[in-house]
Order: sequence, then C-alpha cells, then structure tokens
Amino acid sequence: MRILVADDDKHFLRILADILAGAGHSVIEARDGKQALELALEKNPGLIILDAVLPGLLGTQISRKLLARESGTKQIIMIT
Repeated sequence: MRILVADDDKHFLRILADILAGAGHSVIEARDGKQALELALEKNPGLIILDAVLPGLLGTQISRKLLARESGTKQIIMIT
C-alpha cells in the first residue's frame, strides 16, 4: 500500500517511514502541511498519517480538504 506520512519531527518521520517500509509499504514523506496536501492530491495514497500540528496547514485542515473531495484518499489517521 502507498502511505503518506506527514510530520515536522524528522526523527519521528524517519522511524515511522522505516517501520512502514519494512512492512512492505511504499512510503511518501512530507515535512509540512502544504507539502502533505500537495502529495496527497498528486499521489493519491491508500492511507495518510498526519501529525495534528504541521507548519503551513494543520492536519485537521488537510483532512477536511481531502474528505470534502468526491475522489481520493479517505483513510486518514491523525497523530500528535
């Protein structure tokens, strides 16, 4: 599964990405809210894991934008 992981903590992002990749998933990484939204729209991952507080756009803002769309990812996990 293609998974987008967005977190501004580079160490946590790396750990989570390594775990998911080790489980056989394709991981897309984003370090801020704007990049996360752009990648979600462009790559259409099967799952998105968002930090609740990201620079640029909050995780809640990103999830609202994505869930309002008729197509695209609907599986979103919020972390903090």
